[in-house]
Amino acid sequence: MTYLIINLKMSRQIVFGILLFFLTNVYSQRKSGEVNYKLFAIKFELDSKDTSINDIIKKIWKEAENQSFKLSFNNLKSSFIQHQVLTKENEIGKTNILDKIASNLVSTPYSYFIDFSEKSYILKTVDGILIEKPREIYNWKITTETKNIGSYLCYKATCFKSLIGRDGKEKSIQITAWFAPSLNYSYGPKDYNGLPGLILELIENKSIYYASNISIFNDNVKEIQFPTGKTISEFEYTKKVLTE
Repeated sequence: MTYLIINLKMSRQIVFGILLFFLTNVYSQRKSGEVNYKLFAIKFELDSKDTSINDIIKKIWKEAENQSFKLSFNNLKSSFIQHQVLTKENEIGKTNILDKIASNLVSTPYSYFIDFSEKSYILKTVDGILIEKPREIYNWKITTETKNIGSYLCYKATCFKSLIGRDGKEKSIQITAWFAPSLNYSYGPKDYNGLPGLILELIENKSIYYASNISIFNDNVKEIQFPTGKTISEFEYTKKVLTE
């Protein structure tokens, strides 16, 4: 009877924590995998009186939603690359101009390579420049809100990220992630990581990345190929872009 009373007095957060611990350990034997993500562009108001500008913006939205990405991961490393880069990595300079604009304004112009044993990670530009950047530790707030994505039960988590706006001023945006504890990998789109489960949907500013296909390899470990060559710092790269 005493045990029952103690159980009933347990807080919802404690039960939630125990559940997450159980789910993440049950599936800890899984080796590696791949996730294909598609992109949904959150539209904003077209307030320009110039119809040609509005038409260009609509084309950029459409181009962004044609983009797809592949996350590859194992127990230690991950890479996040746009499919167009995967298929045209030897055709530098042949990317559609609207796709470039969509990447810069809506999704991302970089490929991401993360090694959890290192304090920094690698960004690769479309032009093949390698940027070394300190790995950010996100202060996620995990909620008890859930939803199913495919056959996976996902929990909602939020955090805030600082970035520099077009006006040159620093601002903070909220990031929302839906992660699956049953997929015990702390990875997700771009450099978002650190949750006790794979991120299957991520909302960042004007973009929603959502998983369209998930492959888990139980019998072998997928090797993650990192780019090799000289790296520069993010400051050096920004300086290089501004002076060109």
